[in-house]
Amino acid sequence: MCIDSDPPCIISGDPTLSPTSRPVTSAPATPFPTVSLVPTSPTSPPTNLVINPGFEGSIDPWVDDISPWYANAGTVEIDTSVSHSGSQSVLCKDRTATWMGVEQEMSSAGRVVANAKYHVSCFAKLKNASSDTFKITMRVEDDAGEDWRGITRTITDEWTYVEGYLTVQNIVGSLNGVYMYLNGPAIGTEYWVDDVSVEFVEALASSPSNVSPDILFILCYNA
Repeated sequence: MCIDSDPPCIISGDPTLSPTSRPVTSAPATPFPTVSLVPTSPTSPPTNLVINPGFEGSIDPWVDDISPWYANAGTVEIDTSVSHSGSQSVLCKDRTATWMGVEQEMSSAGRVVANAKYHVSCFAKLKNASSDTFKITMRVEDDAGEDWRGITRTITDEWTYVEGYLTVQNIVGSLNGVYMYLNGPAIGTEYWVDDVSVEFVEALASSPSNVSPDILFILCYNA
């Protein structure tokens, strides 16, 4: 029995008769799209925004050049006898406050900018103590004044890797300066620093314009 056959089929016991065949239509010979497998280059490593990150400036004993680093107070000097990498590091000493240490201005030439997140790191080692607090601090200046943000770790008398993330965000008016300094141990404690790094991570949303400067200070201080 044939139902809804098109064209109609033939029912017969006569073996010489056969059903009417449908025409066979071939699929169009359209090739699959060609996919070019182009090898991609590996992602470029982040750029270190620190100038002279390993304190590998002059090794002339008469020229203690750590430019553009400087002491925010106390004394900092090149030490050619101790290093994490390369041939020298910086020694921080003559400290009469915990905030004293080696410092670099970071916003020149558009290196550290507003509304951005950065990965910061360094290696640090105590000279005359076995364990103490260490900080990577950023002092940010804008039209409302100064505020500080940083990370705190414990270091020892062996090279210790210190790292974390800092944001330069909630800027009031213009960003007028960013100063990074490496500090923290107790008064009188000496320490070496080497291989400092600041790397851009991502852009962040700008601060809302309807937030008061007092609230912005609290947000920045706790960033």
